[in-house]
Amino acid sequence: MTDKSSTNKTIKLLIASDIHLSYKNIDALAQVVRDRNEKIDYVICPGDVCNFNPDNCNNDDMVRECEDEMKKIMIALEAIHPNVLYVPGNHDAKTTLLINGDTDALKLSSHSTNLHKSSIRIDDSLVILGLGGSLPSIRNGENHWVGYPYQKESELEKDLDQMVAHSQLTTNVKDDDRIILLSHSGPFNSGTTVDQVEDPKNPIYSGSKSINTYLESNKSIFLNIHGHTHHSSGMGRVGKSFIVNPGSLRTGHYVLLTLEKYDNVLWRIKSTEFNRV
Repeated sequence: MTDKSSTNKTIKLLIASDIHLSYKNIDALAQVVRDRNEKIDYVICPGDVCNFNPDNCNNDDMVRECEDEMKKIMIALEAIHPNVLYVPGNHDAKTTLLINGDTDALKLSSHSTNLHKSSIRIDDSLVILGLGGSLPSIRNGENHWVGYPYQKESELEKDLDQMVAHSQLTTNVKDDDRIILLSHSGPFNSGTTVDQVEDPKNPIYSGSKSINTYLESNKSIFLNIHGHTHHSSGMGRVGKSFIVNPGSLRTGHYVLLTLEKYDNVLWRIKSTEFNRV
């Protein structure tokens, strides 16, 4: 009897988030990929490759400096694999966030694609939607971590709607497509967005209620890959969607996630490996 799983099409994602200019750990990750002879199809980066302070978003010189840092990081990721898909985080250059789904806006490097408020089809029935940035995180009812470019849920919700509208126009998302949401912030009702390391009695809530609602109301989305919350790496579930937070590459965390097209019809998660360099 033939093992059907051996004939299913697969796509392997290397997920590295919240790099925060850790070139050392990018190099270490590249060495791991070489040593293990990993056959990667895409490098996925859910944002915060830099350490930009959003308070300086109106300082053009500092923004350009951050753009240059982002370019260097993307080139380093491309050395692992030339297909790099990313969304910016709240500590990345504002110029990578203030776009309207134009994937060619501020092209950082030859083979990296900014998916903020945009989308890409990576198989005939598999689409990735992207939304970068974050809201302020909350601890004890007050803002704790800085958010950018969003200060209110209504702002993030508006960009989610723009992302969906743009994907319909450019990627022609179909009813039978399987969808991955790549975001910097994750959903509110997921343990992957709750930081209890600093103070277990007073956790930090960093997720978005709008993303939560979006996942619960869209059964086509089977996976949400996000970053932002360094200490809460792992998997969760919201509605029909699995949630994956790889943790921060700055502290050595990354994920190898393999997708398979079951019976060559339905895309699903085959395996998820949480690792450290």
